[in-house]
Amino acid sequence: MANLQDLPQELLQEILSFIADPYGWLEDDFDLDNGDGTDDLCNICLVSRNFRELAQPLLFRNFMDKDEDRDCDKTICFTKAIYARPDLGEHVRYISIAPLADEYFDSHMCIEQRHIKFYEGVIKDLQLGDVEKDWIRAMNNNHLGLFIALLVNKTPNLRSLHMPVGGTDFEPFPVFFRRDPSFLSNLTTVGIESADREMGFPMQHHQELLSLPKLKKNDSYSRYFAR
Repeated sequence: MANLQDLPQELLQEILSFIADPYGWLEDDFDLDNGDGTDDLCNICLVSRNFRELAQPLLFRNFMDKDEDRDCDKTICFTKAIYARPDLGEHVRYISIAPLADEYFDSHMCIEQRHIKFYEGVIKDLQLGDVEKDWIRAMNNNHLGLFIALLVNKTPNLRSLHMPVGGTDFEPFPVFFRRDPSFLSNLTTVGIESADREMGFPMQHHQELLSLPKLKKNDSYSRYFAR
């Protein structure tokens, strides 16, 4: 009897791609609410080492963190996984992160102890000079924007990014734009959402992001002023 695992690798990859995105929605417009086969891919990873190696890149293709009643831990853990395995960052195409609820957004809840040493090392490796202490402080305060910036710094093939902004004067993105002309150069769609009722959307802080060469769609708006 034929064994599924005996099929050519290219055919297995095609089968797994269909499981990850059965309706092909991700080929057109970014929509992680539809066609996301994450649970099925996780189960496939348990079948064999071969299937795990084929499925892992698809598991990292899309990242969504949309539950407002949360802290930053899901984004923190995903970013940590990418820094531990930079090769997986090359497979990330779509990132969608919603603003935190008011009681979480820009909160001063400390980052979990298990992450501190790892992220201190990541920040020190950036050799930020005088501003390093600001980045360490932001990390200790669970600043969501910091972890988003660190994440996209390791996703060179990212096509679509939806993220929240606002709440503080700390803006990590300009550092990466100054350092690397190719930073986010493959981005075609961006959505920037403000969760700050008072400030709205600080457009002037994101001109570099909104002026990227391949950008063809942006949905930048203030979450509260849009209503």
